[in-house]
Amino acid sequence: MYSVALFALWVLGMFGFNWKVEIFDDYFAHTNFLGIKKQYGYDKIEIRKNSSCDRIFVDGKYKLTISPLLENRKAIEVGRAWYLHRLKQVAKRKKK
Repeated sequence: MYSVALFALWVLGMFGFNWKVEIFDDYFAHTNFLGIKKQYGYDKIEIRKNSSCDRIFVDGKYKLTISPLLENRKAIEVGRAWYLHRLKQVAKRKKK
């Protein structure tokens, strides 16, 4: 019984904590625990804040959850804010 509970906790840990987010200028890349890498543009994502975590939706469909236990949990928000700032700067330059 103990080994089954330990295995279940290990699997939950793999699903919940073993992933990576890479921040780029126009998008971020999410690598899951199986090593599958997907790219999401900042213009298509929506960040919904829950009481304990942030959920990322792309075109209204749930894609991933950012846990508060992860050290880079604010990376997507910072990357998205930088992207939006850059878009505003480009729009200002075009007006001139």
